[in-house]
Amino acid sequence: MSAARSRAELVEQYCQITGKSREHGERMLEACNDDLDTALLLEFDNDAPEPVLAPQPPPPPPPSRLQAAAVAVAAPPLVATAVTSTEDGISTVPTTSTGTMMNKPRRFDDLFAPPTDIMFERGFLQARDAGTQRNVWLLVDVHNEQEFACKVLNRDVWYDERIKTLIRENFIFWQVPMKSEEGERFLNFYPVEKWPSYCVIDPRTGERLVTWDTTDADVVYQLLNDFLGDRPNPNDADEPKQTVAEVSKNISKIELNGKPGSTSGKLMGLSGSSASDDSLSSLGALEAKSDAWKTFLGSDKDAVSELMIRVPDGRKTVVSMPHSSQIQAVITFAECLGFPSSKYALMAGYPRRNISELPSATSLKDAGFSLRETVIVKEK
Repeated sequence: MSAARSRAELVEQYCQITGKSREHGERMLEACNDDLDTALLLEFDNDAPEPVLAPQPPPPPPPSRLQAAAVAVAAPPLVATAVTSTEDGISTVPTTSTGTMMNKPRRFDDLFAPPTDIMFERGFLQARDAGTQRNVWLLVDVHNEQEFACKVLNRDVWYDERIKTLIRENFIFWQVPMKSEEGERFLNFYPVEKWPSYCVIDPRTGERLVTWDTTDADVVYQLLNDFLGDRPNPNDADEPKQTVAEVSKNISKIELNGKPGSTSGKLMGLSGSSASDDSLSSLGALEAKSDAWKTFLGSDKDAVSELMIRVPDGRKTVVSMPHSSQIQAVITFAECLGFPSSKYALMAGYPRRNISELPSATSLKDAGFSLRETVIVKEK
Protein backbone atom coordinates (compact mmCIF):
# COMPACT_ATOMS: atom_id res chain seq x y z
CA MET A 1 0.00 0.00 0.00
CA SER A 2 2.83 2.35 0.82
CA ALA A 3 4.45 1.59 -2.55
CA ALA A 4 1.19 2.51 -4.30
CA ARG A 5 1.02 5.80 -2.44
CA SER A 6 4.64 6.49 -3.33
CA ARG A 7 3.97 5.86 -7.03
CA ALA A 8 0.90 8.11 -6.91
CA GLU A 9 2.90 10.96 -5.37
CA LEU A 10 5.63 10.56 -7.97
CA VAL A 11 3.08 10.58 -10.79
CA GLU A 12 1.49 13.74 -9.41
CA GLN A 13 4.86 15.51 -9.22
CA TYR A 14 5.74 14.29 -12.72
CA CYS A 15 2.49 15.63 -14.16
CA GLN A 16 2.84 18.99 -12.39
CA ILE A 17 6.29 19.52 -13.90
CA THR A 18 5.71 18.18 -17.41
CA GLY A 19 2.02 18.85 -17.96
CA LYS A 20 1.59 15.30 -19.25
CA SER A 21 -1.31 12.96 -18.48
CA ARG A 22 -1.30 10.59 -15.52
CA GLU A 23 -1.23 7.59 -17.86
CA HIS A 24 1.87 8.94 -19.57
CA GLY A 25 3.50 9.64 -16.21
CA GLU A 26 2.78 6.14 -14.92
CA ARG A 27 4.32 4.57 -18.02
CA MET A 28 7.46 6.72 -17.77
CA LEU A 29 7.93 6.04 -14.03
CA GLU A 30 7.37 2.33 -14.50
CA ALA A 31 10.00 2.29 -17.24
CA CYS A 32 12.43 4.14 -14.94
CA ASN A 33 11.74 2.01 -11.83
CA ASP A 34 10.05 4.97 -10.10
CA ASP A 35 13.14 7.18 -10.43
CA LEU A 36 11.55 10.60 -10.88
CA ASP A 37 14.76 12.38 -11.85
CA THR A 38 15.54 9.87 -14.58
CA ALA A 39 11.98 10.02 -15.89
CA LEU A 40 12.09 13.81 -16.07
CA LEU A 41 15.49 13.72 -17.73
CA LEU A 42 14.21 11.36 -20.40
CA GLU A 43 11.08 13.47 -20.88
CA PHE A 44 12.90 16.77 -21.37
CA ASP A 45 15.70 15.26 -23.45
CA ASN A 46 13.42 13.37 -25.82
CA ASP A 47 10.03 15.04 -25.67
CA ALA A 48 8.78 16.78 -28.81
CA PRO A 49 5.42 18.38 -29.60
CA GLU A 50 3.07 15.90 -31.14
CA PRO A 51 1.65 17.16 -34.46
CA VAL A 52 -2.07 17.65 -34.75
CA LEU A 53 -3.21 16.40 -38.12
CA ALA A 54 -6.24 17.89 -39.86
CA PRO A 55 -8.96 15.44 -41.08
CA GLN A 56 -8.10 14.14 -44.55
CA PRO A 57 -10.66 14.33 -47.36
CA PRO A 58 -11.81 11.01 -48.88
CA PRO A 59 -9.47 9.69 -51.58
CA PRO A 60 -10.40 10.66 -55.16
CA PRO A 61 -11.34 7.97 -57.64
CA PRO A 62 -8.38 6.18 -59.25
CA PRO A 63 -6.98 8.37 -62.05
CA SER A 64 -6.63 7.17 -65.52
CA ARG A 65 -3.20 6.10 -66.75
CA LEU A 66 -2.68 9.39 -68.65
CA GLN A 67 -3.66 11.54 -65.60
CA ALA A 68 -1.23 9.66 -63.34
CA ALA A 69 1.61 10.24 -65.77
CA ALA A 70 0.86 13.97 -65.91
CA VAL A 71 0.85 14.27 -62.10
CA ALA A 72 4.16 12.40 -61.86
CA VAL A 73 5.79 14.91 -64.24
CA ALA A 74 4.40 18.01 -62.43
CA ALA A 75 5.15 16.91 -58.84
CA PRO A 76 7.96 18.96 -57.14
CA PRO A 77 10.87 17.08 -55.59
CA LEU A 78 10.55 16.16 -51.89
CA VAL A 79 13.02 17.85 -49.51
CA ALA A 80 13.85 16.32 -46.14
CA THR A 81 13.14 18.58 -43.15
CA ALA A 82 16.14 18.81 -40.86
CA VAL A 83 15.95 19.23 -37.08
CA THR A 84 18.71 21.46 -35.80
CA SER A 85 20.05 21.96 -32.29
CA THR A 86 21.13 25.34 -30.97
CA GLU A 87 24.14 25.89 -28.76
CA ASP A 88 22.01 26.07 -25.57
CA GLY A 89 20.58 22.62 -26.15
CA ILE A 90 17.16 23.72 -27.43
CA SER A 91 16.03 21.79 -30.47
CA THR A 92 14.12 23.58 -33.20
CA VAL A 93 12.24 22.74 -36.38
CA PRO A 94 12.63 25.07 -39.38
CA THR A 95 9.60 27.11 -40.29
CA THR A 96 7.55 26.61 -43.41
CA SER A 97 5.05 28.85 -45.15
CA THR A 98 2.30 27.48 -42.90
CA GLY A 99 4.24 26.50 -39.78
CA THR A 100 6.05 28.15 -36.84
CA MET A 101 9.28 27.33 -35.04
CA MET A 102 8.78 25.21 -31.92
CA ASN A 103 11.17 25.27 -28.97
CA LYS A 104 11.92 22.31 -26.80
CA PRO A 105 11.41 22.69 -22.99
CA ARG A 106 14.40 23.55 -20.79
CA ARG A 107 16.72 20.66 -20.14
CA PHE A 108 16.46 18.91 -16.77
CA ASP A 109 19.75 20.28 -15.43
CA ASP A 110 18.69 23.85 -16.19
CA LEU A 111 15.23 23.41 -14.70
CA PHE A 112 16.50 22.89 -11.15
CA ALA A 113 19.86 24.69 -11.35
CA PRO A 114 21.00 26.84 -8.39
CA PRO A 115 20.42 30.61 -8.79
CA THR A 116 24.08 31.45 -9.24
CA ASP A 117 23.33 35.05 -10.26
CA ILE A 118 22.24 35.93 -6.70
CA MET A 119 24.39 33.51 -4.70
CA PHE A 120 27.31 34.50 -2.47
CA GLU A 121 30.13 32.26 -3.67
CA ARG A 122 32.43 32.25 -0.62
CA GLY A 123 32.16 30.65 2.84
CA PHE A 124 29.75 31.25 5.71
CA LEU A 125 32.08 33.46 7.73
CA GLN A 126 32.79 35.62 4.70
CA ALA A 127 29.04 35.84 4.07
CA ARG A 128 28.54 37.07 7.62
CA ASP A 129 31.25 39.68 7.19
CA ALA A 130 29.68 40.84 3.92
CA GLY A 131 26.27 41.10 5.57
CA THR A 132 27.71 43.09 8.47
CA GLN A 133 29.57 45.49 6.16
CA ARG A 134 26.55 46.03 3.88
CA ASN A 135 24.10 46.10 6.83
CA VAL A 136 21.87 43.43 5.25
CA TRP A 137 20.55 40.12 6.53
CA LEU A 138 22.04 36.71 5.72
CA LEU A 139 19.62 34.34 3.95
CA VAL A 140 20.87 30.75 4.07
CA ASP A 141 19.45 27.84 2.03
CA VAL A 142 20.76 24.36 2.84
CA HIS A 143 20.29 22.30 -0.34
CA ASN A 144 19.56 18.59 0.06
CA GLU A 145 20.06 16.99 -3.35
CA GLN A 146 18.07 13.92 -2.27
CA GLU A 147 14.95 15.96 -1.47
CA PHE A 148 12.85 16.87 -4.50
CA ALA A 149 11.31 19.79 -2.59
CA CYS A 150 14.75 21.44 -2.50
CA LYS A 151 14.91 21.25 -6.29
CA VAL A 152 11.43 22.74 -6.53
CA LEU A 153 12.66 25.59 -4.30
CA ASN A 154 15.37 26.36 -6.86
CA ARG A 155 12.93 26.20 -9.76
CA ASP A 156 9.91 28.02 -8.32
CA VAL A 157 11.25 30.38 -5.63
CA TRP A 158 14.83 31.49 -6.22
CA TYR A 159 14.19 32.13 -9.92
CA ASP A 160 11.16 34.32 -9.21
CA GLU A 161 12.15 37.84 -10.34
CA ARG A 162 10.28 39.53 -7.47
CA ILE A 163 12.17 37.45 -4.93
CA LYS A 164 15.48 37.96 -6.71
CA THR A 165 15.02 41.73 -6.47
CA LEU A 166 14.28 41.54 -2.72
CA ILE A 167 17.33 39.35 -2.13
CA ARG A 168 19.71 41.56 -4.13
CA GLU A 169 18.66 44.65 -2.19
CA ASN A 170 18.24 43.29 1.34
CA PHE A 171 20.13 40.00 1.80
CA ILE A 172 23.34 38.11 1.32
CA PHE A 173 22.08 34.84 -0.20
CA TRP A 174 24.19 31.79 0.67
CA GLN A 175 23.17 28.35 -0.65
CA VAL A 176 25.24 25.44 0.63
CA PRO A 177 25.04 21.73 -0.32
CA MET A 178 24.10 19.62 2.69
CA LYS A 179 26.89 17.09 2.07
CA SER A 180 29.68 19.64 1.67
CA GLU A 181 32.14 20.39 4.47
CA GLU A 182 30.59 23.83 5.02
CA GLY A 183 27.09 22.32 4.90
CA GLU A 184 27.86 19.69 7.53
CA ARG A 185 29.44 22.32 9.78
CA PHE A 186 26.41 24.56 9.37
CA LEU A 187 23.98 21.73 10.22
CA ASN A 188 25.94 20.87 13.37
CA PHE A 189 25.30 24.36 14.64
CA TYR A 190 21.87 25.00 13.06
CA PRO A 191 19.98 21.65 12.96
CA VAL A 192 17.29 21.15 10.31
CA GLU A 193 14.08 19.24 11.04
CA LYS A 194 12.24 19.53 7.72
CA TRP A 195 13.16 19.99 4.07
CA PRO A 196 13.45 22.33 2.35
CA SER A 197 14.99 24.59 4.96
CA TYR A 198 16.11 28.20 4.58
CA CYS A 199 16.60 30.76 7.31
CA VAL A 200 17.53 34.36 8.07
CA ILE A 201 20.61 34.89 10.24
CA ASP A 202 21.81 38.05 11.93
CA PRO A 203 25.27 38.46 10.37
CA ARG A 204 26.60 40.33 13.40
CA THR A 205 25.80 37.71 16.06
CA GLY A 206 25.13 34.52 14.07
CA GLU A 207 21.67 34.19 15.61
CA ARG A 208 19.09 32.33 13.51
CA LEU A 209 16.04 34.59 13.53
CA VAL A 210 13.48 32.66 11.48
CA THR A 211 13.25 29.43 9.47
CA TRP A 212 10.88 28.65 6.58
CA ASP A 213 10.12 25.56 4.46
CA THR A 214 7.46 26.58 1.93
CA THR A 215 8.05 26.26 -1.83
CA ASP A 216 5.23 28.60 -2.86
CA ALA A 217 6.84 31.66 -4.47
CA ASP A 218 3.92 33.96 -3.59
CA VAL A 219 4.09 32.92 0.07
CA VAL A 220 7.88 33.34 0.20
CA TYR A 221 7.62 36.78 -1.35
CA GLN A 222 5.12 37.80 1.33
CA LEU A 223 7.21 36.28 4.14
CA LEU A 224 10.30 38.19 3.06
CA ASN A 225 8.34 41.43 2.77
CA ASP A 226 6.82 40.95 6.22
CA PHE A 227 10.23 40.22 7.72
CA LEU A 228 11.76 43.31 6.16
CA GLY A 229 8.78 45.39 7.27
CA ASP A 230 9.54 44.51 10.89
CA ARG A 231 13.33 44.59 10.54
CA PRO A 232 14.55 46.50 7.47
CA ASN A 233 18.21 45.83 8.26
CA PRO A 234 20.35 44.54 11.15
CA ASN A 235 21.17 47.97 12.53
CA ASP A 236 17.48 48.91 12.66
CA ALA A 237 16.31 45.59 14.09
CA ASP A 238 14.17 45.53 17.22
CA GLU A 239 16.75 43.74 19.34
CA PRO A 240 19.55 46.28 18.82
CA LYS A 241 17.05 49.09 19.51
CA GLN A 242 16.17 47.45 22.84
CA THR A 243 19.87 47.14 23.61
CA VAL A 244 20.36 50.85 22.95
CA ALA A 245 17.49 51.66 25.30
CA GLU A 246 19.02 49.36 27.91
CA VAL A 247 22.38 50.99 27.47
CA SER A 248 20.96 54.49 27.92
CA LYS A 249 19.72 53.53 31.38
CA ASN A 250 22.34 51.15 32.73
CA ILE A 251 25.53 51.41 30.75
CA SER A 252 28.92 51.94 32.31
CA LYS A 253 31.40 52.88 29.61
CA ILE A 254 35.14 52.96 30.19
CA GLU A 255 37.99 54.03 27.90
CA LEU A 256 40.72 51.52 28.66
CA ASN A 257 43.43 52.57 26.24
CA GLY A 258 43.64 56.20 27.35
CA LYS A 259 42.97 57.46 23.79
CA PRO A 260 39.62 59.27 23.58
CA GLY A 261 37.94 58.64 20.24
CA SER A 262 40.05 55.55 19.43
CA THR A 263 38.10 52.54 18.26
CA SER A 264 40.38 49.86 19.69
CA GLY A 265 40.46 48.66 23.28
CA LYS A 266 37.03 49.95 24.31
CA LEU A 267 34.91 48.19 26.93
CA MET A 268 31.19 48.60 27.29
CA GLY A 269 29.41 46.82 30.16
CA LEU A 270 25.77 45.71 29.64
CA SER A 271 23.58 44.36 32.41
CA GLY A 272 21.61 41.17 31.99
CA SER A 273 17.86 41.08 32.56
CA SER A 274 18.32 40.46 36.27
CA ALA A 275 21.45 42.52 36.82
CA SER A 276 21.39 45.50 39.18
CA ASP A 277 23.29 48.76 39.27
CA ASP A 278 25.63 47.16 41.82
CA SER A 279 26.65 44.54 39.26
CA LEU A 280 27.43 47.31 36.76
CA SER A 281 29.56 49.02 39.37
CA SER A 282 31.49 45.80 39.81
CA LEU A 283 32.12 45.68 36.06
CA GLY A 284 33.44 49.21 36.22
CA ALA A 285 35.90 48.17 38.93
CA LEU A 286 37.71 46.00 36.34
CA GLU A 287 39.53 49.05 34.99
CA ALA A 288 42.54 48.51 37.26
CA LYS A 289 43.00 44.91 36.00
CA SER A 290 42.59 45.56 32.29
CA ASP A 291 46.08 46.71 31.29
CA ALA A 292 47.35 43.18 30.68
CA TRP A 293 45.08 42.35 27.72
CA LYS A 294 45.90 45.57 25.88
CA THR A 295 49.43 44.35 25.18
CA PHE A 296 47.99 41.81 22.73
CA LEU A 297 46.03 44.29 20.62
CA GLY A 298 46.73 44.74 16.92
CA SER A 299 47.21 47.94 14.96
CA ASP A 300 44.67 50.75 15.30
CA LYS A 301 44.71 51.05 11.51
CA ASP A 302 43.15 47.60 11.04
CA ALA A 303 39.43 46.81 10.85
CA VAL A 304 37.73 46.68 14.24
CA SER A 305 36.11 43.52 15.61
CA GLU A 306 33.37 43.96 18.21
CA LEU A 307 33.08 41.08 20.68
CA MET A 308 30.05 40.47 22.88
CA ILE A 309 31.31 38.57 25.94
CA ARG A 310 28.55 36.77 27.85
CA VAL A 311 29.55 35.63 31.34
CA PRO A 312 27.92 32.75 33.29
CA ASP A 313 25.65 34.97 35.43
CA GLY A 314 24.00 36.42 32.31
CA ARG A 315 25.80 39.75 32.17
CA LYS A 316 27.29 40.93 28.89
CA THR A 317 30.34 42.97 28.11
CA VAL A 318 31.12 44.41 24.69
CA VAL A 319 34.74 45.01 23.83
CA SER A 320 36.14 46.29 20.54
CA MET A 321 39.64 45.56 19.33
CA PRO A 322 41.50 45.46 15.99
CA HIS A 323 40.78 42.40 13.87
CA SER A 324 44.52 41.69 13.89
CA SER A 325 44.61 41.36 17.71
CA GLN A 326 45.81 38.07 19.16
CA ILE A 327 43.47 35.46 20.64
CA GLN A 328 45.42 35.97 23.86
CA ALA A 329 43.85 39.43 24.12
CA VAL A 330 40.40 37.84 24.46
CA ILE A 331 41.62 35.18 26.90
CA THR A 332 43.39 37.74 29.08
CA PHE A 333 40.40 40.06 28.88
CA ALA A 334 38.17 37.30 30.29
CA GLU A 335 40.68 36.70 33.06
CA CYS A 336 40.54 40.40 33.92
CA LEU A 337 36.80 39.98 34.33
CA GLY A 338 37.46 37.24 36.90
CA PHE A 339 37.20 34.14 34.70
CA PRO A 340 40.62 32.42 34.53
CA SER A 341 41.26 30.06 31.64
CA SER A 342 42.10 27.28 34.09
CA LYS A 343 38.46 27.16 35.21
CA TYR A 344 36.51 28.63 32.28
CA ALA A 345 36.33 27.99 28.55
CA LEU A 346 35.58 30.64 25.94
CA MET A 347 33.26 29.45 23.17
CA ALA A 348 32.90 31.41 19.92
CA GLY A 349 29.70 31.50 17.88
CA TYR A 350 30.12 29.71 14.52
CA PRO A 351 31.69 27.38 13.85
CA ARG A 352 31.60 26.55 17.56
CA ARG A 353 35.14 26.46 18.88
CA ASN A 354 36.97 26.74 22.18
CA ILE A 355 39.07 29.89 21.94
CA SER A 356 41.29 28.77 24.79
CA GLU A 357 42.51 25.81 22.71
CA LEU A 358 43.68 27.96 19.79
CA PRO A 359 47.32 29.09 19.56
CA SER A 360 47.48 32.24 21.66
CA ALA A 361 49.30 34.26 18.98
CA THR A 362 46.63 33.57 16.34
CA SER A 363 44.91 36.74 15.18
CA LEU A 364 41.13 37.12 15.39
CA LYS A 365 41.00 37.30 11.60
CA ASP A 366 43.01 34.09 11.13
CA ALA A 367 40.86 32.35 13.76
CA GLY A 368 37.79 33.01 11.61
CA PHE A 369 36.26 35.77 13.73
CA SER A 370 33.78 38.02 11.96
CA LEU A 371 33.72 41.75 12.61
CA ARG A 372 30.95 41.13 15.12
CA GLU A 373 31.23 38.00 17.23
CA THR A 374 29.65 36.52 20.35
CA VAL A 375 31.89 34.80 22.91
CA ILE A 376 30.34 32.76 25.72
CA VAL A 377 32.23 32.14 28.97
CA LYS A 378 31.44 28.65 30.25
CA GLU A 379 32.64 26.84 33.34
CA LYS A 380 34.74 23.78 32.50
